[in-house]
Amino acid sequence: MSVDDVTRWEFTELQNRVNESMRGGGVAVIAVQVQQLAQDMAKHEERHDRQETARATGRRWMIGAVIAAVAAIDGPMVAVLLALHGH
Repeated sequence: MSVDDVTRWEFTELQNRVNESMRGGGVAVIAVQVQQLAQDMAKHEERHDRQETARATGRRWMIGAVIAAVAAIDGPMVAVLLALHGH
């Protein structure tokens, strides 16, 4: 689902809620539903931020692991090369 699809869905959902509200209660109901929609959107944004933070943390761990693996392999190799070159 693309960003456009989500936006389109949210707009359609809002339009449906407005239409239902106009049939059953008017402006007061619309105000409550807009407030609920705003809360839902804030929760979605918060969840998105947490997921982005988790992905960034995962990337940092991966980079650290690769650097550690390279150091673990290259460190002894350098020592061997220095020992061979010294003789």
